[in-house]
Amino acid sequence: MYTLKVISLLCFAFTASAAFADPALDALVEAYPDHLASHDDNSVTWKDGTVMPVGDKKQRTFEELLNAPTILDQFVTPYPLGTKFKVPAADEDPGRIRNEAFFTKMYGDCRTGAVTAHLKPVAWIPHYGGVTLMATDVNGVADKLTEVSRELETLPNSMMKYLVPPAGIYKCRAIAETN
Repeated sequence: MYTLKVISLLCFAFTASAAFADPALDALVEAYPDHLASHDDNSVTWKDGTVMPVGDKKQRTFEELLNAPTILDQFVTPYPLGTKFKVPAADEDPGRIRNEAFFTKMYGDCRTGAVTAHLKPVAWIPHYGGVTLMATDVNGVADKLTEVSRELETLPNSMMKYLVPPAGIYKCRAIAETN
């Protein structure tokens, strides 16, 4: 009888924790282990104890998604995987929907200078006359970009026209219809 009670409690605990399983939020917490501690159905919890609401899964228009996105809204349009590319449909723009409060908390507010304090120089394709770019060191971005540059330098010379000069990387700017 004791074994049956233990099994029942374990099944309840597993079911309760599964209620908070959201693959997008699981991936978000996994992607930012230095910043995020956990999530539940309603919020993400930062390592410093800050709790941010994730929003709901209510259908919104593309304009609503752009103008007032929740953390969950960022996952509405997935990035395509693989090498078979297609012309995106209208309003199909992965990466464009971003919850400003989430990324300001993580990377800092560019309007206050908090971002520039974390910028680190990255030599971009230096063997082909590249330039120095400034990338954030938050989440190891600058180091990862350095690795990307090194790997891209191994491509054939014919590809360098697409890589040098770069179009840029960081620019603090206002985005239309946002704060």
